[in-house]
Amino acid sequence: MVNGFWTSAPSPNSYLQTRVFGLRSIFKNINRNDNTLQNSDRSQFGVRFDASYQRNANRLEGGFYVRRISVDSTNSFFDFFNGLPVISLSFDRSGVEQGYYVQNTWSNEPSGLALTGGLRVEHGGVTSETNFSPRGSFAWTIAKAWKLRLGAGRYHQFPDFEQLFGRLGNPQLKSERSTHFNAGIERSFGNRTRILAEVFDREDHGLFFSLNEPRLFGGFITFNEFPFQNSLNGYARGFELTLQRRSANKLAGWISYAYTRTELTDTRDDLIFPSDTDQRHTVNVYANYRFNDTWNLSSELRYGSGQPIPGFFGQDSQGYFLIHERNRTRVPFYNRVDVRLSKAFLFKRWKMTLTGEVLNLFNRNNVRYAGFDFFNFNGRVIGQLDRVLPILPSAGVVVDF
Repeated sequence: MVNGFWTSAPSPNSYLQTRVFGLRSIFKNINRNDNTLQNSDRSQFGVRFDASYQRNANRLEGGFYVRRISVDSTNSFFDFFNGLPVISLSFDRSGVEQGYYVQNTWSNEPSGLALTGGLRVEHGGVTSETNFSPRGSFAWTIAKAWKLRLGAGRYHQFPDFEQLFGRLGNPQLKSERSTHFNAGIERSFGNRTRILAEVFDREDHGLFFSLNEPRLFGGFITFNEFPFQNSLNGYARGFELTLQRRSANKLAGWISYAYTRTELTDTRDDLIFPSDTDQRHTVNVYANYRFNDTWNLSSELRYGSGQPIPGFFGQDSQGYFLIHERNRTRVPFYNRVDVRLSKAFLFKRWKMTLTGEVLNLFNRNNVRYAGFDFFNFNGRVIGQLDRVLPILPSAGVVVDF
């Protein structure tokens, strides 16, 4: 990976930055018999330019990026029982993506108002489409203690080359799109404490989806594979509450709780299900206590209700089995506590910091879905969920000079 940039300020109220970048990644996946499943060579290079100009109450920003992407990929498939090759697919494709944006922010400090409006135009050479993405936001500081924020915007995502030309690829895919709305209100208590409440809504259209999972359909177990399509529509909605205390010394940190509900509809099969990453409840607690200039203790708690096991799975006392509804069974909730203690040693021209850290302090048995091993003809599923990070102590040293 190579990334270089240079900046300039032609005047006190203008700023320019140009970036050039290049990236190449090569990977190879093999199966249990050391046969190659996938061999891929990906590369991209491009340039990005950003400029801003401040004049009185207006700040005008604009820029562009252009990048060329190339993918050379080969996929091979083998019979599960005898290990013999079944099919091999490959493609070697490249294309250019480009985007241009302009945005203006008007602010009036005495009234505490700020308005932002902008537009992004993107063109994908592979899909031969041009997308327009407007966005806007509004902020109002009321009596210095209250802040109101509103925002809305439209966003697009071009399909990956594997989704276009891979095993289940569809060259007719177009970009997926979503429209975001959010509103938040903040209350400050002095200079260190604030409470923030936010609500959000994301409306999704034309998301990429390929139904290639075993399921129970009409009393029979089926395994159909369909090419990717822009067939998913849905939403993600929720709210988040945050309490934060900011301080360079003594106690600082935050507590946040978020509730989210998602629903997706597959227009091809009339399936309705929550998103693969749907997490209804999320709690984060972070605390940092600085005893003095050299001693610092911090800790973080993460909790998340279980995400769906992607696919058509049910669960009973004997394990998992196939059903006709998607994403109805979830992994257990995720819970983890990390702690970190650091001591700094100050010298005349340099500083050394020793750190000790323990991840997953209480050795919680958190699990994730990484695929099951096998499916019986009676619909029972063989395989278990995989454990993620166990308790992990570590120590380190940092030298600054």
